[in-house]
Amino acid sequence: LHPEAVDKLLCFLQDNSDRWPVLITTHSPYLLNGVKPTDVNVAVVDETGATHFEKVKNTRQLREYLSKSLMSFGDLLVNNYERFRE
Repeated sequence: LHPEAVDKLLCFLQDNSDRWPVLITTHSPYLLNGVKPTDVNVAVVDETGATHFEKVKNTRQLREYLSKSLMSFGDLLVNNYERFRE
């Protein structure tokens, strides 16, 4: 999607999320940049090969890292999420 379309889509979904549940799957850093880290669940493969979902953790550490970094939340999540897992 075009970045402007991503913004419009997210606004629509956020405005209507109280009416129905919303689940989005993406690898797009642009889409991830438009949501709060606390609203994100990440698919993780554990040591046995099983996939499960977890909330984004260490949000304070994450905010500190992003404030000092040139990366956006979406870029970090797509490229380097393991760094912030507990």
